[in-house]
Amino acid sequence: MTANRVPRANTPSARTTLTARTPEDVLAMVPVVLGFQPAESMVMLTFGSDPPFHARLDLPTRIADIGAMITALVDPAVHHRVPHALLVAYSTRARFADRALLATARALEKAGVGIIDRLRADGRRWFAVPSRP
Repeated sequence: MTANRVPRANTPSARTTLTARTPEDVLAMVPVVLGFQPAESMVMLTFGSDPPFHARLDLPTRIADIGAMITALVDPAVHHRVPHALLVAYSTRARFADRALLATARALEKAGVGIIDRLRADGRRWFAVPSRP
């Protein structure tokens, strides 16, 4: 005899749909999907893959380490055939975070992932990061 089981909220088969229409919505949603408020981090939210996934990595402290962070985000996005992603850099180091964010966005685009938006938040405000500085 087999029993039909109803998925519980904490099982991988249960899904929650969140709608974000503005950058403020995205910034409010990130701690919900990650389970904590990121700081000095690069966050990638993916859309359209099955299953969708989200990633957070420590923002490197050195420019030389940005490439490793990019690889750690691009490789799983390609593996899971992610069609779209949204990037958020959480940092008080504006220039460095923007540079890391733009390099990550370019690498994802080169790998075939469309970038929905690029945002940076410093704990007080958020900023749209244009594709060209």
